[in-house]
Amino acid sequence: MGPVLLERDQELRRLRTCVTEAASGHGSAVLLFGEAGVGKTSVVRAFTREVAGTVRMLAGACDDLLTPRTFGPLRDAVRGGPLAEALARGDRDGALGGIEQELARPTVVLLVEDVHWADDATLDVLRFLAPGSRTCRRCSC
Repeated sequence: MGPVLLERDQELRRLRTCVTEAASGHGSAVLLFGEAGVGKTSVVRAFTREVAGTVRMLAGACDDLLTPRTFGPLRDAVRGGPLAEALARGDRDGALGGIEQELARPTVVLLVEDVHWADDATLDVLRFLAPGSRTCRRCSC
C-alpha cells in the first residue's frame, strides 16, 4: 500500500468522477489550484497511482525558466505519434491536431503541472482544449 493522503477525499472523488465520465465519452477539464505547499502535487500523485493501468496518462510539467520550452509539457507527455512528430517539425497547427488525436483515444488523461510557468504555445493549446470539454470541474485543495 502506498502513502495515504489525508483530507483530500473530495478532490480525489471529483477526479475519479471525471475519469468515469471520460470513459463514457464526456470529457472534462480540471483545474487543481491552491497556494504553494498546500498539497496539489500530493493529490496529483495519489490520483495517478489510483488510475495507473486504467487510463492512458499523458503527463508533463512547465518549467520555471525565463524562456520556457515551447510546448514543454506536451513534449514530455508523448514519445511518438502525430503529436510528437508535429512538435519535432515545429508545426504549431499540427500540434493542435496531434493533441486532439491523442485525446480522442479512450480514457486519456492529460496532466500539465505548474501551468503558471507555461509558455504561450502551451497556453494556446490548453485554451483550445478547454472550451471543447462538456463539463468543467474545479477542484481546490
